[in-house]
Amino acid sequence: MISLYGGRLKLELDSTARQWVAHVIIGPKKEHKATQRLQTTHLFTAQRRAIEFYRDCKAEHLPDRLICWTCKQWCPASNTCQVGVPECRKTAGRFAPNCALYSQIAD
Repeated sequence: MISLYGGRLKLELDSTARQWVAHVIIGPKKEHKATQRLQTTHLFTAQRRAIEFYRDCKAEHLPDRLICWTCKQWCPASNTCQVGVPECRKTAGRFAPNCALYSQIAD
């Protein structure tokens, strides 16, 4: 498994179908999680297609404003702030503009 963008995009080789699969997690809701078969066995092609899929999902589901889920400190696997800022959970991710530790993920 290959992890990109701080764990928000994962590439996995499906051994039964012999092709790459992309898993995207861009937020806490069900609509913020998606999976797509990339229809290729080549890693380089799979990576390019997965990045396009990630950017499409992000553009469709995430707003342009700052939110905790677009911060480097956010862990998508555990759905928590790695630094431990409790306000990001209490405000549903809207604490980011006031957070001194906020650092935007560079896509």
